[in-house]
This record gives sequence, C-alpha cells and structure tokens, in this order.
Amino acid sequence: MADFRKWLLVVAVLVFAASAYGQVGSQFGCTANPGQPPIVRDGGLAELVGDVLLQCGGGDTGWVYVNFQIFMNTTVTSPIDSDMMTQAGLLVSYGATGTIWAGTPLQLVQGQLQSNLTTGDDPTTRNSVLFAQAYVPTGTPTTIRLKNVRVVAPPASNTFVPTQILEFVSASTAFGTTIPITNPTQIVGYVEPGLTFSVSDCTGTDTPTAFSFQQCISQPLPLFKNGKYVVAGLKFKEGFPSAFKNIDEESGGELCDNDVCVDDEATQGTRLIVSFTNIPAGVDLYVTDANVNTAVNGFAYETAVLVPKADASGAGGSSPIARPAVSADTKATCLDSELSANWVKLSGTNSYSATWEVVADNPLAADTYVFGVAVVYTANTSAGLPALTTTPGKVMGTFAPISTVNSAVAIDKAPIPRFALTPLTGNLALTIMPCVTNLLFPYVTSTLSYDTGIAIVNTSLDNSGDDTPFATDTQKGPCTVYFFGNLPIAPQVTPTVDSGSLVKFSMKQPLTGWPQLAGFEGYIIARCNFQYGHGYAFIVDGNLPGFGSEGYLALVIPDRVGVRPVDPFTTAGSGTGEQLVH
Repeated sequence: MADFRKWLLVVAVLVFAASAYGQVGSQFGCTANPGQPPIVRDGGLAELVGDVLLQCGGGDTGWVYVNFQIFMNTTVTSPIDSDMMTQAGLLVSYGATGTIWAGTPLQLVQGQLQSNLTTGDDPTTRNSVLFAQAYVPTGTPTTIRLKNVRVVAPPASNTFVPTQILEFVSASTAFGTTIPITNPTQIVGYVEPGLTFSVSDCTGTDTPTAFSFQQCISQPLPLFKNGKYVVAGLKFKEGFPSAFKNIDEESGGELCDNDVCVDDEATQGTRLIVSFTNIPAGVDLYVTDANVNTAVNGFAYETAVLVPKADASGAGGSSPIARPAVSADTKATCLDSELSANWVKLSGTNSYSATWEVVADNPLAADTYVFGVAVVYTANTSAGLPALTTTPGKVMGTFAPISTVNSAVAIDKAPIPRFALTPLTGNLALTIMPCVTNLLFPYVTSTLSYDTGIAIVNTSLDNSGDDTPFATDTQKGPCTVYFFGNLPIAPQVTPTVDSGSLVKFSMKQPLTGWPQLAGFEGYIIARCNFQYGHGYAFIVDGNLPGFGSEGYLALVIPDRVGVRPVDPFTTAGSGTGEQLVH
C-alpha cells in the first residue's frame, strides 16, 4: 500500500502545477464531483470504489487530447493485461445530448496502471491509473466519468468516523499544459466491517450451547422426515446493507464505444466460508446446501447456496445455483421456516470447510443467512471411534475467496472479489466425551485395625463370537477416584483399565504414586471412562478374631454427562451404562 504521506506530497505538487501553468483556451477547466461513494468491506482486496464525475467546459470552441490521471490513497487492484492496461475506464460524453457533432460516439479510454518508481515499483504500492489521449472538446459542456476502479480497502477505523478512500484527479494536455480541476480530491468510498459470524440456533438466535457428545451414543443425521429440525446454525450477518452481493452486483459493468469495450466482470458473487478445525476422527460433518432461515423482511427465498468443490480458500468450484431438488431423504429445515435445503456431507479429516455464494440479496437491508450444521457418527467404542476430544473443535467464518494477492494481477490469477483472511470465531466447541460408569462405594474405612479393599472391573470384553449373547463394545480407560470423608484427599487416577481386566487397591495399601489413605473414613465415588464398570469392596478387621469382615457391590449411579440426578433408574437417559442397584 502506498505511503499516505508520499501520496499527499504528490497531491501538493500537482495542485501547485495546476495553478502555475497555463490553461487550454480561455477559462477552460473541469470541476470534480463524486458519484455516490459506496461503503466497502474491511479486508476486501479488490473493492469497487465510486465513480468520479468531471464537468468540463469553457474556453474557445475546439478540441484537445487530454491525459487524465488518478491517484488513490491505497493500492489499485483492477485486473491488468501484459501492458498493464486495466478494466478501469474513462467515459467522455459531449454536450447536453451526449454529442458535440452528429455521429460522434461516446468515447471510452481504457486506464493503464502506472509504476510507482518511488517505492522501487513494488506492485503493492501502485496507486495510480493513467487515461491517455481522451478526446475532449472545448467551448461546450463535457462530462467525464471515471469508472470501475478497484482497490485494497484500507483497514476500517476503530472510531465512529469510517475510513475514507480518496481519489485525486489531474489532467494535462499532450503538450504538458495543466488543465485546472476544481475539487480534485474526492471521497470515493468508506470502509466498514462487512460481516459478523456466530453459531446460532436455526432461526438465527445466538446460543452459547457447546456441542458435547458421548462416544457410545450414535448421532444420526437430523432428517426432517423423522420429525427433527436443524438444531444449530452458522450465522452470517451483513455489517451494512449491500455487503453481500450476487455476481452482477460485484461486477463493475461493461463500458463500450465503437472501438473498444472494457468489461469489469466479477468471477463470482460474495462468498461465505466456514472452516472447522480439531474435528475428532470418526465424526462426519454435514451442512445445508442453502440457508434455512427465513429471509429478510419475511420473504422466503434462497439467498446463498453451497458451492460444490470450492477449495479451502473458497475459490473455484462449480456453479452454486445448480443444486439438487430437496427430498425427504436429504431435507433439512428450520422450525417455522418455509425454507428447506439438502444435507451435504463435507470431505476431509480433522479440518473441513464449506463455501456458499450469494445469489439473491436485499440491498436495502442487512441480510442474515443461517446455514445448518450437523455432527454425525456411528458409535464404535471398540475401535475408539469417534475419537475422544483432546482439543475442542472450533469453527470460523469469514468472507471468501480468501487471498493474499493484494496487488493488480491478471483476472485469471486471482478471483474478484477476494479478501484478506480475517477469521471470525464462532462458539462451536465440539467435544466427544467418554461414556462413563459412576461407582459409589457407600462406606470405606481404614481407621484403627480396619482396612477396605477395592476392586474395579471393566466388564466390556464379552463381544467375541456369535456364541456370546451379550455383544458389548469393548472400551477402556482410567478411573478417577473421589474421596468424601474425614480427611481432605485429592482425587486420584488409576492406570488404564482394559476390557476384561481390573484394578485393585486397599486403603492401607494404595496404588503406586497415590498418597497415604490410612485413617480415612467415609465414602468414595469412582468415575471410570468406560461403560460396564462394576466394583466390589471388602472391609476387614485386622484384629483376630475381631468383628469379622464384610463385602458389598458398588452402586451404579446413572450418568448424564457429569450430572448426578435424583431421578429413578427408569428415567435415566439412554447410553448411561448399566442401571443396576449394585
């Protein structure tokens, strides 16, 4: 990006030149006026700025060839060819009716990107375009329009005053005579954040709910035919009206005269991309191929649709409009919404992405698009799938295509529009938790002459062969033992207990690495990271004959993802382990 102080120096020199040199004819000159300066998106690398109009006139009747040159306070990124000719254009309209003489057409001059030698011609600092040899009459009203200029959007301001994009216009004849321009510096754009992203319910209401699932409970696709709706959404909201555009709105348009045409055509409409990371092995992600929320102002229509085969940056892919018809076998919908879409499985491992393109929008209101997301897997604890979470899964959303090309290049070298990576993080927080067994040992003691022996057994091995009627899925994991009683003992963790094996210890002979437990009296709860865990306690009196010995089975506490409810066993949720008295 050009140094703004250097740009101001250039402006000062040109203003001085405009006042120091002679004019063409008597009182010939131009006055610059802005069109409608648009709001452009923070992070945009090829944003269209507004037009600049020059009203020229005065002087003796005649004509002159004029070189018009613009200087921006940011990098120009209009696509270029091998001669650095851009798709920016200058249109000349003669007289009140558009012609000065019968048969003279509207003239188009194609802009040429200029080198920036003060910076060693770094492409990221080229900020000037020359429109050479424009045929301009004198002595009659003439309108000059500068169009289709694309730039890197300067960073949006953190204050209430938006960042301005400025365009300075100079003009001179082929003989070097400066043509005066009144108000040569114009505001041609304001930069503001164009997007917010969050995880919501399917109607677009933000929700902080984390996505926590138990490894042993399969998660099917929430198909509408089963009476299920989209339970979570990926919500993109416009930062300002018109931040989301279809391909026609992203394009600058075609400019033509009888000899030449310049077509500033976008490669795609605004795209929206989500990137998922830290997704556990064995988990499939599905998204909807269109937004599922009711559209702006209550109108129900597709506003953004999935781009098949888009790459990880959101570029490329096939046409987003040709999506399959929605059927009952793939239908996803939002409660009380007229919109529905198809579920589409994403491809990838650990990291996934999905890209949608805007095909219809309301330019007068801030649109909100919500796309459904589903976490799907078949429980297979014997294979350790889905894998237990080590780092919660995350999702980020932003504009697409994401690019690092922040200079003018050929149109086939970078998409239009394109954006710098400015990821916005949602609160997906996807975790796969182990299915557990909570074992309550209601009385243990190691006081005086007493000791309590504890055995915890993993009974998930009985799944081999057709002659085994129990068919459990093998699981394994450690047990965390919590102590509640007369001594402050921190929770202790056992070694991993494989399927079909056990771990045992006594209060006076604890496991290696554990603290001394002698003198404890109370109860303990062992939380084991596997189903089908069972426990046995045996209290002995070391004094013989003493008061004898007693053994009992541990009670199984229903598990509801870490909560201990008071509900009876019959109301405990599915997949919570064996609901036994002992």
